[in-house]
Amino acid sequence: MTRPEDIARPTLERYQRHLFLKREKNGAPLSATTQASRVTPIRKRFRRLTRNNRVLYNPAADLDLPKVEERLPKHVLTIEEVERVLNLPDTTTALGVRDRAMLETLYSTGIRRMEIIGLLQRDVDCDRGTLMIRQGKGKKNRMIPIDDRALARVARYRDEVRPELAIAGDDSTLFLTVTGQAFSDNRMTQMVRNCVRAAGQGNIGSCHLFRHAMATQMLENRADVRFIQAMLGHADIKTTQVYTRVSIRALKDTHSATHPARLTRATLRPEDEPPPTVADLLEALDAEAQVEGETEEWGEFTGVVKMAPCVTEFRGRKMGTSYEKDVVAWANEQAALLRAGKFSALDIEHIAEEIEDVGKSERRELASRMAVLLAHLLKWQYQADRKGASWRATIREQRRALAEHLLETPSLKRSLTDEHWIRKTWADAKSQAIAETDLDVFPDACPWSMEQALDEGFLPD
Repeated sequence: MTRPEDIARPTLERYQRHLFLKREKNGAPLSATTQASRVTPIRKRFRRLTRNNRVLYNPAADLDLPKVEERLPKHVLTIEEVERVLNLPDTTTALGVRDRAMLETLYSTGIRRMEIIGLLQRDVDCDRGTLMIRQGKGKKNRMIPIDDRALARVARYRDEVRPELAIAGDDSTLFLTVTGQAFSDNRMTQMVRNCVRAAGQGNIGSCHLFRHAMATQMLENRADVRFIQAMLGHADIKTTQVYTRVSIRALKDTHSATHPARLTRATLRPEDEPPPTVADLLEALDAEAQVEGETEEWGEFTGVVKMAPCVTEFRGRKMGTSYEKDVVAWANEQAALLRAGKFSALDIEHIAEEIEDVGKSERRELASRMAVLLAHLLKWQYQADRKGASWRATIREQRRALAEHLLETPSLKRSLTDEHWIRKTWADAKSQAIAETDLDVFPDACPWSMEQALDEGFLPD
């Protein structure tokens, strides 16, 4: 196929199955993140082609991405651990002054590696106590506070050390290497990692450690999650659209009141509303790259997304987001109303639709995994000369996942005896087997019961 219009939905589904079944050199399957990274550009490409009338329909419109496991970091630095790292550079030397300024900036602001590398001298406003982040992740600008301690370190570096380092053509980059150039990604990572290791923390990470630490500690000090989002430059946590904006004045006040480098502590959230957990925030931090990538594309596709007019208030927060405009914000509001017992305000019709969709999604996953299992059993039987550890591993993994799925959702067991479901699943399994073997000799009906296919000791002769 050489033209986009030649690609149909079945072709994309076969590609997804190929990714699902593909194995690394060590025999391990591709991670969900890797699979998603291969499929996401295809979805974006077809979205643009459809918008520009290059293709009549979008075959990737409803193409599901694999669920990416949300992994929390193994270690989040405590305040004491952060201070040990910050105190490590020798500030009697020029490079020690520079390194301390960079570490303080990372911790005070929580900015990303690419953002600290890209800082210019004019981005630091000592009078206002702010940093301007230009073209951060997602090509978005934002202004954020920087505390007095970090600002003093940066000012000393800029006034005393930077002029000595600016031996090459000066492009106004704030932090320079000994050769007068901007830091590369690897060089910045290595500098921070060396400090972390020397402080006795081991090989646990680099620049992002300070981002996690700042966000976690501010949240533990009861900062409103909206302000932390603004500091981090995130889209709304666990959503892919609608940015929550706050003023720089309010953001500075919150930063002063909740950052661990400050002495002041303030409660910014009503007592009757439990604050987000540290795990909630860390999940969002680890998922930010994928979330913001999707947000960027959808923002381009749909135009500017605005919140629908709000008609009620709950816990001082306006409610009434349209289901069609922002389903995630709508879901959060409905959950809050349910917990508060405000049943008359619920959007019952759409809640029912969402609950039904959950059931459909679970059934689709069951059918998809069963089809992969059956296809491999067919390959095992009809291509005996090609049997190998990879096929056996896939069969074992699908059986394990199916058993776990059925254990978590017992009502799905009814599908295993549903003739219509079995026929559809078998047809899908045959299609996979034919595509992967170039054989067309498989029986029209499944020769095994679903119970037999799930039996760990069963392999067809």
